[in-house]
Formats: sequence, structure tokens, C-alpha cells
Amino acid sequence: MTSQIQKIHASDMFGIFIEMGLGNPVSSKLCEVPGASNTVFCAENPYNGDYSRKLFGIEGRIVSLEAVRTIMNSAKIHYLQKEDPKINTVFISSFQIGNDDKSTHGYVGIRHKSLTKYYHISIHHPSNRQEYIRLIAETCLNILTNEDYTYVGGVWDSNLKPLYNDTFHYLNKGTHGFAYIQNESILRLEDLLRSANEGLIVYKG
Repeated sequence: MTSQIQKIHASDMFGIFIEMGLGNPVSSKLCEVPGASNTVFCAENPYNGDYSRKLFGIEGRIVSLEAVRTIMNSAKIHYLQKEDPKINTVFISSFQIGNDDKSTHGYVGIRHKSLTKYYHISIHHPSNRQEYIRLIAETCLNILTNEDYTYVGGVWDSNLKPLYNDTFHYLNKGTHGFAYIQNESILRLEDLLRSANEGLIVYKG
């Protein structure tokens, strides 16, 4: 993980990191390695749901694709981006930690220069809270550096249009990827478990 972070610090990536719930696994890892001032303009962890909704204008669930996109396009982010002309990256994440009966899952939004993509991440095997947080950090760093191992199960563009090629690319590269496709939409694993509707399940194996 250290070599990954050194690679990020040596790149042109410099920006804002907003991590909803469960702490700041990505920005904390970035700050553990010398050179973080080259990458991190600011890092925030708005934990309380009501506060987060008020701060960013979120409607509905905090752990959702729509919430991450709302944060990405919020007045708060636009204000921060004006603080330094070198800012070219915005990283937004929102996760829910699971347990033996429920997967850990969440959404990540990354804008680098003019390109914005959103990702759904599901970690299905039971584990303790610290291990889940470690895997979240590892997966997000892999996305940032285009490494070969992720838990990504869905990718969307800036308008939330499903990016099937990107999704299948991650499924092919990783060992735990899982996608559920229904009516031309990429849905999260939890939608499959909660719905009786038929769909197409795509997984590596």
C-alpha cells in the first residue's frame, strides 16, 4: 500500500477528500506516507447524517449513488475548489459497515480533471470492522491507481449512466467483483437480495 500511495503523491493528483461515515480510511492512509501535502488539499469526515444532509443538500439515503453525486456537485465542493487553482481532484465516499448477515458496501465518486466516475463497492465475506475499513481503503487506492484488484461491482459516468465496459473490466481484473444488471441498469448486490425480480447476474469465475 505504501508504494501505491507514493505513486499517488508523485502524480499530479491534488484535491479534496470527503469520506462519509466510518472515519477517513483513504485520506488517513495518504497522510501516513510522506508527501501527502502534494496530494491532499483537505480531508473531511461529516459523520452525522442530519448534518451531512444539511451541509450538502442530500435527500434520502446517505449511502447511495445519488448522495455521492449530490456531494460531488454541491456548493461546498465548488467553494473549496476555488480555494486553490491546483485542485484537480475530488474524492467522495459513503460506506455502510456490515456484519455476518449484511455485506459492507458503499459508493465512491472520483473527479480527476474533467473526468468523473462513480463506483459501487461490495465486500461480502464476514469480517471485523477494522478489516472492512482496511479493505475499503485498499480498494479505493486501487481505483485511484488502476491496480488489478478491487471489489467494484458497478461503474457510472457523471450523469449516472451505467458504464458496462468499465464494470466488466473491473470484474475481469478482480477476484471478488459482482454485478447485477436489470432493465439496462447496474444495481447493487443488495438490490438482488431484496428483490424477487429477474435480472442478469455477472460475476468472475
